Amino acid sequence: KNVLVLEKETSGGQIIKASCVENYPGFTKVKGMALGQAFYEQASSLGAELRYENALEIRKNRGLFFVKTEDNEYVGKTVILASGTHPRKLEIDEEKDLGKGLSYCATCDGAFFKGKTVSIIGGGNTAIDDAFYLSDICKHVYIIHRRDILKAEPIKVANLKTKDNVSFIYNAVLKEIKGKDAIEEIILEQNKREMLLKTDGVFIAIGSVPNT
Repeated sequence: KNVLVLEKETSGGQIIKASCVENYPGFTKVKGMALGQAFYEQASSLGAELRYENALEIRKNRGLFFVKTEDNEYVGKTVILASGTHPRKLEIDEEKDLGKGLSYCATCDGAFFKGKTVSIIGGGNTAIDDAFYLSDICKHVYIIHRRDILKAEPIKVANLKTKDNVSFIYNAVLKEIKGKDAIEEIILEQNKREMLLKTDGVFIAIGSVPNT
């Protein structure tokens, strides 16, 4: 059978944004980009064809599926939806202008903050992984979590707490980002009181929303 893979962005999916993967079978430790490339090479060696196109519409007629993209329409007997997710947003006004130091991907944008202070919003595995990665690049990293206990795996948290340049701020919610041409400081609400924090960048890691 012929297999066509339609990919909107980059083969490998979200795993390519992981700086290091340590829990995938067969790999003691591997970079996310390398793992994503391995996925592509294996599928390609087995005959799968990859095209970088965005699926806009799927119709079914007489047992066949018609998949429309910007440039083409494909016909197949079976369609598998694996459209992934996109980062959940905080729904604050400043998110509309990502060019001021607001990011959803530490491995993508971390290099821009070398030697600077950054803040990460979140308390799950992604937030902790991002903090660990950024701690080797940035001067200081703040983890800001709305609860008093982190949701991430204990081993990840324990490893992060060995870093001298990482601080944890609990029971705090980001209310506002301030700065003219770049982020200068953020306003947090902690235990019903406002708190001002100097920071050069903000990384949001509060989960994902399905693209379906």
